[in-house]
Amino acid sequence: MIRIDLHQGEGDEERLFLFVEKPGLGISYTTQTDGTSCAHMEAEGYLVPLHEHGDNHSLGGKLCEFFQEPQGDELIRKLAALVSFITYSIPDHETCWGYAQRRLKLDVERLKQSGRPPMEAWLPVLAPPYGKGWLTWGNSD
Repeated sequence: MIRIDLHQGEGDEERLFLFVEKPGLGISYTTQTDGTSCAHMEAEGYLVPLHEHGDNHSLGGKLCEFFQEPQGDELIRKLAALVSFITYSIPDHETCWGYAQRRLKLDVERLKQSGRPPMEAWLPVLAPPYGKGWLTWGNSD
């Protein structure tokens, strides 16, 4: 297995990435998450840079700010709303050229199944047609 460490940290808040889960691919990405708790999360699959797509470059810092607030259902609601503004592109099969824009969706079901509060810089998301993945950005530690 090839393991790639993104090594994002303070000052990298504007760098957004999507890890798309693809078990068996043989490449995994790891990054530091969860603020000063310094969890190291890993996903096997492929990496999609999001920070240079549309207005995404301004959203990473806003995500960090949410984790300075109290946790709970209100945080999940706010995160879901903000994540829905993050865009990515897929090939546009209707026109056979170019790309169509899609929006990420916070995977609230997976978040609740984890049994823990949302983790800074590691959010479960849905990215159709690619499937399940993880949204990550520069950690605020």
